[in-house]
Amino acid sequence: MRKFNTTGICYPQLHYMVLNEYEADHKAGMDVAEMTQLILDYTFGYPYLVSKLCQLIDSKNLVWNNEGFLEAVKRLLVEENTLFSELFDLMDSYPAMKKIVESLVNGQHISYNCYADGLNIASTFNIISNDNGQAIISNKIFETRFKNYFEFEKSFNFNKSKVSGSGR
Repeated sequence: MRKFNTTGICYPQLHYMVLNEYEADHKAGMDVAEMTQLILDYTFGYPYLVSKLCQLIDSKNLVWNNEGFLEAVKRLLVEENTLFSELFDLMDSYPAMKKIVESLVNGQHISYNCYADGLNIASTFNIISNDNGQAIISNKIFETRFKNYFEFEKSFNFNKSKVSGSGR
């Protein structure tokens, strides 16, 4: 099991308190412990992701349960926002980081080394975490978004070669 990282991003007690206050004020009918666990499982406490998911559930009148949460995740994964734009810009600026992220998304095991080119940048932005000496994508949302991105990129490059005539 992953330990909390040194950046202090994961605050389970704080998330529980905030959701508990929300439930007391709004009587949403949520199981606060379940929602706190879902949020931590999918975001590992990444502040923007936590806030955005809660905002989506609230503003889109989704139910504060597993199904409502997964619907919010689905919506977040397809929306354009500054966080994802900046993450992809970072990968374009740091090809070594992009290669590491793609390798991790594709299931390759990489030892965590904070001095390795690319890994250090990804760690600074909490894209990658150290899990008992292994580099991992920091949360399920990033992992899914990156996986979708690399699958599209791979498909696009394949189709581009067909369009240019080189694949005929």
